[in-house]
Amino acid sequence: GRGMEAVIKPRRNSRLDTPSEPRRRWSVETAYSTFKRTFGEFCMAKTMKNITKELAAMAFIYNMLTNL
Repeated sequence: GRGMEAVIKPRRNSRLDTPSEPRRRWSVETAYSTFKRTFGEFCMAKTMKNITKELAAMAFIYNMLTNL
């Protein structure tokens, strides 16, 4: 249809070393979704300097949680 393509979650035993743009996009979208579920969609900071600091702190915490 309108330039859209269905992307189905890969099986657990599928090879991940093959280049696949939809698979990479699915992985990124999953990460964004998880990040937003954990921290919400909005920053409390108002200035760009503080927004940058807040998001960096969130990313640091997120990375710590995912590497436990």
